[in-house]
Amino acid sequence: MAGAESCVRSPGWVQRWRARPGVRFALVVLALVISSAVFAPFLASSRPYVLVAVDRGAYETSLAELEPLAASWNTRLIEAAAARQALREDEPATIHAVFIAQQAVARELRALELRIATVRRFASAEREVQVPLDALELRARGWTEKVHEGKLDDLGPAAELARDAARLRETHRPRGAQGDGVALREQRTYPLLADLERVDWFAAFAWLGVLVLALLGAPARRVLAWLAASLLFAWICDIAFRAPSGFATREVKQGLASGALEASSAWFPPIAFGRDETRLAEAARPPTWLEASRAERPGSAARLDALPGEPAADSRWRHLLGTDSLGRDVLARLLWGGRTSLTAGALAALGILTLGTLLGALAGYARGPLDALVRALIAVLQSFPPFFLVVTAVAIGSERASLSRVSPLGWVVGVLVVVGWTGVARLVRAEALRVRELDYVVAARALGYSVPRLLFRHVLPNVLAPALASASFVALSALLAESSVSFLGFGVQAPVPSWGALMQEARGLSLAWLVVAPGCLIFATCIALSWLGDAARDALDPREET
Repeated sequence: MAGAESCVRSPGWVQRWRARPGVRFALVVLALVISSAVFAPFLASSRPYVLVAVDRGAYETSLAELEPLAASWNTRLIEAAAARQALREDEPATIHAVFIAQQAVARELRALELRIATVRRFASAEREVQVPLDALELRARGWTEKVHEGKLDDLGPAAELARDAARLRETHRPRGAQGDGVALREQRTYPLLADLERVDWFAAFAWLGVLVLALLGAPARRVLAWLAASLLFAWICDIAFRAPSGFATREVKQGLASGALEASSAWFPPIAFGRDETRLAEAARPPTWLEASRAERPGSAARLDALPGEPAADSRWRHLLGTDSLGRDVLARLLWGGRTSLTAGALAALGILTLGTLLGALAGYARGPLDALVRALIAVLQSFPPFFLVVTAVAIGSERASLSRVSPLGWVVGVLVVVGWTGVARLVRAEALRVRELDYVVAARALGYSVPRLLFRHVLPNVLAPALASASFVALSALLAESSVSFLGFGVQAPVPSWGALMQEARGLSLAWLVVAPGCLIFATCIALSWLGDAARDALDPREET
């Protein structure tokens, strides 16, 4: 049916949209803002990309814990054997008690294996060094298997495991200045990459591919194929960079400063501060390129010391946007906060557009009681100020959300969707009332097509124009609502950052830099979305085709 071709499917509106003044600039601004949020884990972290080091602290700690862990494992082994024997002799014991005892044995064995793996990882690869470690681990695992198999005749030799661990501690002590002991070897690890979640990898690959394909003018099907490939790449990277067993050091900078980590190479990201890394000595420090932010400030009781990987304490590049009341780097939290704010805005906009489009199209096509019900819901919700409803619902439901294990971000997004779908529904309903009377829809109805087919193949594709034109404005409103709710203290809770939460931290503290930086980002994002929405509305106007 030729009449079923909608203006949304026509490629002409895309060229008209791109030709509008300010669209390219708005796209660049929006791409930069989204990129800063997507790549925040790669740009701001207290952990290095690559670390070539000996974790002497973890080695010595694991070596010292081998004997007490072996003794504790032996105790759990005896308890499991006693529970199994009591069950066999029909004494008051349950299968559940035996299961709990065996689980305790497995946990103790896992803890012992992790310590052995740490010692094995950093100890010399020479055979005489590695063989005792293998023997100790195999001996413990063999006794554990005996318990599970019910071979409980003689557990006496299991006590020798603690003595073997004690001898291992003496023979495997790290080599000192006198040249005695075991030589330790460096290991190459990727702490920052190992700390990333699979969703971080997917977002990075997907967004990078979308940018490249958009610049090349690739069709939508290639974008969808790239998104599917990004899932595979994310899974591969999550496995490839997973932290190896036996390398448990989390605070790399502190380990390097204390000497627990002896590194020959450490490559830190451009912003060597974590999202939640606190430094009370630098609390409420202005941007370091200002004269008021000298390292030795008058009246400061704490001396500022830079950790490895960080700019010098008096460097102008240390905290470009200053710190908050806990000494956390504002630039790092600004990048991470963009992930929260933009995610909330995008999810809320997607939910509003989906719900509003479906309800509006269904009400406009079906008419009758369903149409009356949707119009009544729209009238009720629009009789109250939308922001008032959002704040009230979030304030009332925040406690229930925590009890039901719903994240504050998910609660905010849900409330925004429930409250904000009415405007889109009104626009789509009005268009659906017009489309249902067009010749091709009447002909399809006369041919006996089902209602779902009529709705999804003939009505919905031709009522998307008002929804697409309002998409940018919906995202803008959702972003502003989330930032406002967080600013009032009802949104995401500390230590999770968002642009609104960063501004909320400045209330009563006179920290102007906490307001200016996130405020500028919110302003730039909203202006860009507004320009794109205006251009889309004009481009989708049928009068522009003539």
